[in-house]
Amino acid sequence: MVVFGHTHIPLYKVIDNIIFINPGSTIYPRAGSNKSFGILTLKENISYENINI
Repeated sequence: MVVFGHTHIPLYKVIDNIIFINPGSTIYPRAGSNKSFGILTLKENISYENINI
């Protein structure tokens, strides 16, 4: 799993069994995206939700 945020553009993508997550930005969204943040839950299962605000 790779979690990053530098681009300020929300992303959830699986490539070669690797999960890439970018929650976006609550203040400076870019590339026409909405203001957003993410909730990553690591329990028995991995879940991710991107929340637009």
